[in-house]
Amino acid sequence: MTQGLNISRAEYFYVSNMADKTEGNGFISRISRKWKDQDHTWVTGLNDPKGIVVREDKLYVTDVTHLVEIDLQSGEIIKRIPVEGAKSLNDTAMDEEGVIFFQILRQAASTN
Repeated sequence: MTQGLNISRAEYFYVSNMADKTEGNGFISRISRKWKDQDHTWVTGLNDPKGIVVREDKLYVTDVTHLVEIDLQSGEIIKRIPVEGAKSLNDTAMDEEGVIFFQILRQAASTN
């Protein structure tokens, strides 16, 4: 199921796709502006990618409890940044200074 879409001024736009309930079946599609180059599974190995944003030469996507950084040239996952206490991340946004924000839909319950 398509979840997120990023349309920037770059050559490509990116679509996050949630898969079935099997861990690791989520993926990112990359499509050229003129639809000549389409890679349905450009980045694989994600769980349920949702919010997506481009910053410089990196793509950032929320993936359950992590913000995932992806190289725009290679499609390689550079790192997975855990978000402490999160159970479900969603939409992303970026301000004019390049600070990335994301929505936390659910947080872990406190045991205190």
